[in-house]
Amino acid sequence: MAQDGDRQVQMAMPAPAKLLTPGVVTLLALMLAGCILYEFRPAAASLLTVTPVALFALELWRLLTYPFVTDIFGFIGAALVMVFLGSAMEREWRTGSFLLFCAVVTVASGLVWIAAGVIFGLMCGYVWPAGAGTSALSYGLIAAFGMMNRGRRFMFFVGTMEAQHLAWLIIGIGVLMCIRTPAQMVWVSGAAVAYVYLKLLWDRSLPFTKRQPRQTGRFEDL
Repeated sequence: MAQDGDRQVQMAMPAPAKLLTPGVVTLLALMLAGCILYEFRPAAASLLTVTPVALFALELWRLLTYPFVTDIFGFIGAALVMVFLGSAMEREWRTGSFLLFCAVVTVASGLVWIAAGVIFGLMCGYVWPAGAGTSALSYGLIAAFGMMNRGRRFMFFVGTMEAQHLAWLIIGIGVLMCIRTPAQMVWVSGAAVAYVYLKLLWDRSLPFTKRQPRQTGRFEDL
């Protein structure tokens, strides 16, 4: 137990069983399979990426499969986000609602990627790269984490920070890291999709998504 100003804060790490929830395990297995395919069978992995041409050819499955096509470093980063943030969402929402959220963020961000490819292709003649990787879903999970835990404080390096500010900071760092490859910034749309999705659900007062802000400053299980 530690002191944060005039408030007591308490930090607890969830048990491994709580981190490896069914939906998270399923997504991790798919990401691992996609990573192996990407590393050893890149031609086959390319059939899972999302491109404007593929959409026009009605290869709609790509809108759901592109996040699983990633290299080992992308897999490790996404796995950390999925385990610590995704499992927290799944424990609160239950598996079906959590997987639906992931599907909505993935498909919507894939459509944004395709729209950007069409626009840049028509206006600039730029050959848009195939969309792949877990960035959009990771941004979505980070944004949802900030919204659902608004007012809670979490450890960040040597201090504490409220969840919504921490989420903005992480997303901002991710954007800065994409400066050399501006196309990758399109995946930040995952955060915007998550925001709109949660706002719509909260406006409909669905109980499994409603999270009241907490100002107690207490560290709780993720």
